[in-house]
Amino acid sequence: MTQFPHDQFAKELLKELLSPLGQVETGFDVVSERREFDVWFVPTQANLQHSQRLGWLASLVTIPVASLMAVPTAFEAFRNPIDDSEVYSCIGKLHNTYTRLERQAKREGRTLAPQEMPQLWMLTPTASAPLLSEFGFRQVSKKMQGVYRMPKRNRTGVVVIHQLLEVEETLWLRILGRGGTQEKAIAQLAALPEGDLLRANGLELVYSLQEQLKARLEREQVQLDVEDRKLIMAVSTLFQERLEAARLEGVERGRLEGRLAGVEEGLQQGIERGRLEGRSEGVEEGVEQGIHQGQRLILENLLRVRFGELDARMPVLIERI
Repeated sequence: MTQFPHDQFAKELLKELLSPLGQVETGFDVVSERREFDVWFVPTQANLQHSQRLGWLASLVTIPVASLMAVPTAFEAFRNPIDDSEVYSCIGKLHNTYTRLERQAKREGRTLAPQEMPQLWMLTPTASAPLLSEFGFRQVSKKMQGVYRMPKRNRTGVVVIHQLLEVEETLWLRILGRGGTQEKAIAQLAALPEGDLLRANGLELVYSLQEQLKARLEREQVQLDVEDRKLIMAVSTLFQERLEAARLEGVERGRLEGRLAGVEEGLQQGIERGRLEGRSEGVEEGVEQGIHQGQRLILENLLRVRFGELDARMPVLIERI
């Protein structure tokens, strides 16, 4: 079981969301020593419908269009507020990646194009104003509150999750936050339509996170912080609500299936009863016809004895009698 459940949750969620758009690796090695990005994403196909569902997350990655080359994107997700040393570490890993890609290009006898250079996004719940200012981070646009970039050639940005607007477009980023921000995002995720595949997959990852946190609490005797305890309770409530909804759906489905089975059974019984009644009526009708035919034959014989051969009009007269 992973020692850092929230880190694992972030990796699995980003992989789930970005896979329809390209190749995704978690734990992407940077150099020979043990240094890696949480998630490494290389877009390989344009999927407009899925990109729209991802909202702002999709805008962080470059999607290939026409002849444009796919630009790799590295993600580093932090449970706690990012600090100076972590920013330096992330930038260092990005520069090491540049060096590795340049060497690979030289071995292939070509020059590394600028659009092949990867970009980096750090995801953090909060970040201090001095950190953002002193590293040269600037908000991308007035609309994208909480999303910052360094000067263009640095190809590095940071998403301050708790600054994001609470709108559908930021859902998949806010769910990586903590405390009330994450709880609201999970509730918004649960409120999506029942048949939504992203909803189903997202909730499964949330339940998995809850189980990992509970395991650390119960089996490893680890002291969880208040936010993690609240998260366990919130997800437990959500899970119970989902179970109850599934139970009610099962009851209603059973009632409907029972009603349909009853109609089918009633139809079969009705057909069988109709056959029996029809058979009885047929016997009665046959008996009556037999009696009538017998009486007709007796009358014809009496008339032949009395008058001899009967003319053509006699059968009609006999039928009337």
